[in-house]
Amino acid sequence: MKLNKLITFIKENSGDGEVRLYPSALSKLGIDNLEANRLIGELGRSKAILHWRIAFAPNKILSTVPKQASFSSVKNGLYDVPVFLLDIDWKRFDEIFSENLKSSFDNSKPSIQIGRQIIELPPFKNEHCFCRVAFKHPVGEAVDWSEIYEDMTGIDIFEDKNKAKGKWRIVYDAMEAINGKVRGQTDNILFQWREKTVRRLY
Repeated sequence: MKLNKLITFIKENSGDGEVRLYPSALSKLGIDNLEANRLIGELGRSKAILHWRIAFAPNKILSTVPKQASFSSVKNGLYDVPVFLLDIDWKRFDEIFSENLKSSFDNSKPSIQIGRQIIELPPFKNEHCFCRVAFKHPVGEAVDWSEIYEDMTGIDIFEDKNKAKGKWRIVYDAMEAINGKVRGQTDNILFQWREKTVRRLY
């Protein structure tokens, strides 16, 4: 869902003060200005966004002094890039984020729950083993591929390094299969691969 994409983007790119949503960022999310207007309105009705407005950013940087203002309330020859400026209630926003994108794993079924969505996994297969290990670690913590591989196969690569060559791919493929299932229901991936480690994103 595009709402989940927008929520994730705001969460990952938040800073002090107003949140700024530029057309280029929205375009990468597959969201146009009309959709952004609707989604922001939805978050506003949920009280996650307190106030929002559209302002216009300059279409180029001028070298003249004094430096131009960051935004204009009206569109003109210089200021013509529409930007959504959002005032967020972060406590309520975090509640919405958790409702939509907080993840948990049920080893007995096995299944992943993300918000209200349930993603079933094939029991005792690689995806099941992958999650059993990955969910032991907190969000954002790097998990070495070998730890997951050992749960999948029972092989400790540190005892026989010859057996480890190229085996990281089994773990990577399991992650990709899980991300595909998650993306199909939420429009987001759950795990990130970096330097042969895995991180859970939420």
